[in-house]
Formats: sequence, C-alpha cells, structure tokens
Amino acid sequence: MLDLREKYDIHAFRFQDDIFGLDMKWLRNFTEAVKLLDIRYRSFVRVHQCALSGFAEMLYEGGGRHVALGIESGSLC
Repeated sequence: MLDLREKYDIHAFRFQDDIFGLDMKWLRNFTEAVKLLDIRYRSFVRVHQCALSGFAEMLYEGGGRHVALGIESGSLC
C-alpha cells in the first residue's frame, strides 16, 4: 500500500475479503500499521462484528470509511 501511495498517489483501497477483521488481534495489528500510512479504505465485514466493543472505532482509526455487510440467511430452501 505504501508503494502504491508513493508511486501512483493512491490513497484509497478496497478489501474484498468477507472475513476482514474477523480476528480482533489481527485487526489491532493492521490498524496500528495502516494508520501511519494516512490512507482510506472500505471493507466487507460480518454483521456480528459491528457489535463488538471497539470494532468500528478500530476500523475508523485505521482509515476505514465504508463497510459492506454480508448477510446470510442460513435457509436450506
């Protein structure tokens, strides 16, 4: 991301991983690393993650400005 920002002046990214941030320890490490890059990003998350204490704040602190929610019905029909 740093190379893309410096070489091409790209400051916004999209993470297409439907389990982005599922591991809170990973998200903390990611946030600490990317907040120094001054970027913005959008990501996919699962609905239950939004209810976790500090989750939304960590996304925002690291540059997250848009989330897309995956909703699964679990229906066998």
